[in-house]
Amino acid sequence: MDKAALHRFIMHYERLTRHMLTEMPERADLVLRLGTSHQVDAVSINRWPTTKTVVDA
Repeated sequence: MDKAALHRFIMHYERLTRHMLTEMPERADLVLRLGTSHQVDAVSINRWPTTKTVVDA
């Protein structure tokens, strides 16, 4: 991958990321806001899920 292709690749995913950061907080059930040190600063619960989710450890 040359420098121009790498730049296009990065810009594509940056646009997707910025779009999702704008749109998804309203659609998500739960939003975790991260601070500058990547620690959770705030939690917003938009809807409490009505189905049980099981996660295997």
